[in-house]
Amino acid sequence: MPEAATILLVDDTDAQRYALGRVLRNGGYTVWEAASAEEALDHVKRRPDLVLLDVGLPGMNGYEVCRQIKSDPETKSIPVLQMSASYVSSRHRVLGLEGGADGYLTPPLEGPELLANVKAMLRMRDAEEQASLRAREIAATRAELHAVMQSMAEGLARTDRDGSVCYVNWASERILGYSAAEMTGRSFHDVVHRDRRACNPSSCAVRHLSELNGATHESQFVRKDGSILTVEYTAAPYLFDGNVEGVVITFRDIGERKRSEEALRITEKLANTGRMAATIAHEINNPLEAITNLVYLIGVSPDLDSDTRKYVDMAQAELTRVTHISKQTLGFYRQSSLLGDFSLTDVTEGVLSLLDRKLAAAKRSEERRVGKECRS
Repeated sequence: MPEAATILLVDDTDAQRYALGRVLRNGGYTVWEAASAEEALDHVKRRPDLVLLDVGLPGMNGYEVCRQIKSDPETKSIPVLQMSASYVSSRHRVLGLEGGADGYLTPPLEGPELLANVKAMLRMRDAEEQASLRAREIAATRAELHAVMQSMAEGLARTDRDGSVCYVNWASERILGYSAAEMTGRSFHDVVHRDRRACNPSSCAVRHLSELNGATHESQFVRKDGSILTVEYTAAPYLFDGNVEGVVITFRDIGERKRSEEALRITEKLANTGRMAATIAHEINNPLEAITNLVYLIGVSPDLDSDTRKYVDMAQAELTRVTHISKQTLGFYRQSSLLGDFSLTDVTEGVLSLLDRKLAAAKRSEERRVGKECRS
């Protein structure tokens, strides 16, 4: 069973206070009594559910008591129902209500009417408390939602039906370089595509965000400083009560990812080229060894004249060069996870030997400065 509401009854007339208190107790309420303004202000600190306040109190009247109750943040939510048998004109009613009273009663005052007014005041208080609680819950939910959106790593923006920015989170400011105030009220398209070269007006998806359905798209956005960002974005309708009120856009900078993907493609391409070169070099080695042996046999023949021997020597020199290039090609691709000594000089000489002909054809020469060996 719910606890009975507590009524603070303030009246300086003992008989009147007794009669009203009896009606209220019979109505199921707990009654605190006060015969003066001072007593009333002392009791009200205990936070009754309602104050039934006589206006004609000695010393400090009921108007001033009501003003003090309503000016205190701790007690201002307590409903005050003023009553008076002397101050009954409309001017007095206005004075009481403007002073903060929630109701004003004048005799003749029957018991049922009094109880009905008290119940109405308590219902109004309960409704206000529920509304206040609901408002606090909504404010807390909004604050939590705002904190979540502000902590997102992705940019988030909301536009109205015309495409004007209504809200952006902190990540949007960081990614685009604008402050929220600079973007709010402007067309989202004009913010990110202010350089019209970044889009085709007739086919730009960013210009027609309301037609997108949440799928992921790629575009280039222009930052405030003029730099270009490659972004991945989604756009979906913003619904309220079943009606489309605008668009919600989320986006992120994927430039670093694109650069990483491009570097990976280049690395894979070089690796494939290296594998192919190694395969070709390996296949060349077999006939190359046979030719080298044949040239050697020709070179040791005693029947060669001087001119032929000179040609054989030249062939052997070129074969030696081809063999060296083949070995260098295989060495470039050969992979090893083991640490070991190597000669940086030998590596440099190997690379330059591959470029000798090109350097000579281009009439260029290289300068070689040999240092100590490196360990890797």
